[in-house]
Amino acid sequence: MANLHQEASITTGGCMKLATDLVKAILIRNGVEPVNISESSKLSLKQPLTELKFSLYLRTEHLSHFLPGYVYSIKECPLSYDIGIEIQKIFESLHLLNEEFESLGFVSVWIEMHQSIFEQSRFKKSNFTFREEEVELAKGLVCSHNSQISNAAYFWLQHFEEFMIYVRNKLIDLFREAYDLILGMQQVFFIREKEELLKTISYGDDLYEVKLMAAELYSIEQNLKCSESISTKSQASAYINRIREFVRSGWRQGYIVCHHKRSNQISSLSLPMYLKDTSGRSARKRVKRLISSTVCGRNKDLGLTDF
Repeated sequence: MANLHQEASITTGGCMKLATDLVKAILIRNGVEPVNISESSKLSLKQPLTELKFSLYLRTEHLSHFLPGYVYSIKECPLSYDIGIEIQKIFESLHLLNEEFESLGFVSVWIEMHQSIFEQSRFKKSNFTFREEEVELAKGLVCSHNSQISNAAYFWLQHFEEFMIYVRNKLIDLFREAYDLILGMQQVFFIREKEELLKTISYGDDLYEVKLMAAELYSIEQNLKCSESISTKSQASAYINRIREFVRSGWRQGYIVCHHKRSNQISSLSLPMYLKDTSGRSARKRVKRLISSTVCGRNKDLGLTDF
């Protein structure tokens, strides 16, 4: 029971780490470097993925590149241009919008990804709410004798919640890629947690079966973990592409073994041989070598030349 609990903990922890790494990579690729990401779904490769929830802590200044899209989204409003200018003034004054223990230079964003279209639509229509301390700070700064500070704080109170709804929903659209890749990783491991028969060869009463051995679920963390901290757009893109290739290829690597059966009873079992790819030409050569070492020289009779 303890081993099962440990395996579940490792698998859950590894998958949660992968989810946060993916989210971080997608953010950095799109010009937003997160201060912190906290995944709250208790994600597991063994459980069907129906939702993904996490909290982001971001530097407000990194959200400025969402402003043109937001202004365009409210273009039907006669004041859209003026609203855009006023929000831009917030970004220009962020370094001033703080006091000893509070700052408007950072923002927390709660994200929910749902497989259900209805639930996803419902969340995207929900309000964005700042912490009470942030609102009180802005109200206090409105009374500042510095007109740049007071104006920026006033504009923050007027416009920033609506702007953050747009930003949050755009982030959800960006993170759909992460959600789909996690689904893909689950599908790969649903297949790889079982042995897979690669080749069967019969010769009289002898039967030779080459199998790709089942993969340990927690090994995904070792195979796909970030080898270095992601800090640039190129690193982020490379990591996302690595995950995408993992899903596309179906992780065709692992240990293969050859079972020798006689009259339906296992006669011998080869030592495991590790292959990085079970589908290529090099893999076929190594499988031949594995079988021939088990068979002791009947390559031609057993049809290995056609393998």
